[in-house]
Amino acid sequence: MTKDIGYNLKRKLELTKVSRVDGKPVEGAEFKIYGPFVHDTGKDQELSDSKIAAVLTTGANGKAEKTGLQFFMEYVIVETGAVEGFGIEGALAEDSNIQKLEEGKWLLKVPGFKAAVPEDTGYVDAVTVRDPENIEVEVEKIWNDEEDANSDRPLSIEVMLYTDEECTAEANDADGNTVE
Repeated sequence: MTKDIGYNLKRKLELTKVSRVDGKPVEGAEFKIYGPFVHDTGKDQELSDSKIAAVLTTGANGKAEKTGLQFFMEYVIVETGAVEGFGIEGALAEDSNIQKLEEGKWLLKVPGFKAAVPEDTGYVDAVTVRDPENIEVEVEKIWNDEEDANSDRPLSIEVMLYTDEECTAEANDADGNTVE
């Protein structure tokens, strides 16, 4: 008589939160880890308190970790608490096993089978979340109209800045017309 002893592979999540501006670590960001979910089902799961696997808060080095995650299962990472001066909207998460689901919410997928390693070898999902810093921008409009020679200078303008790969600006005068 023999007994088959199954081996349950585990993995560790190392979550690092940094500024997208200068790469410095961000302390105090909160994340909830939901799961485990069967492969290819994590993105469709209803997230409830009963599905919370961990609540993580980044330390002074911007890092938080959770050990003992099931290797062949998926997890959903949700940033639940932004640090003052940083925003969740526009945050980027980087790792080979990560997929963005929506703002501040990512799917940690099952690692590829080449990555299957025994627990003592220590498979690690190293996820880095880069959040945009809230920055103050001072704008000065320089008029090129010969000191309002035509008396058509608007009373005010509105400037909107966007944080994409490129920084763009749009200005509107008091009548809502786009001004270059």
